Amino acid sequence: ALGLVYVLFFKNIKTSLHTLGITGIITYLCIISFEFKVNLLILILLSFILLGIVATSRLKLEAHKLSEIFIGMAIGLCSQVVTYILYLN
Repeated sequence: ALGLVYVLFFKNIKTSLHTLGITGIITYLCIISFEFKVNLLILILLSFILLGIVATSRLKLEAHKLSEIFIGMAIGLCSQVVTYILYLN
C-alpha cells in the first residue's frame, strides 16, 4: 500500500494516509469477523465512526480534498482484500 502511495506522490497525487490506515483496520476486522465467524460488529461500527471523524477533520482542516480521502480509503480497502485473497484463501 505504501509503495502505491509513494508512486502516486511522485505523480503529484496526494493520498490521505489517515483514512488509508483506518479503512485498512476496518477491512481487517471485517475479514477476521467473516473468516473466523466472530461477532466484531461493535468494534467495526466504532471504527466506522472513527473513520467519519478523521475524514471530516481532514476536510475541515483543509489538509486534503475529498478525492484524496477516497483514494486513501480505496488503497486501504484494496490492500487488505488483496492480502486476504493471496494468503488466507
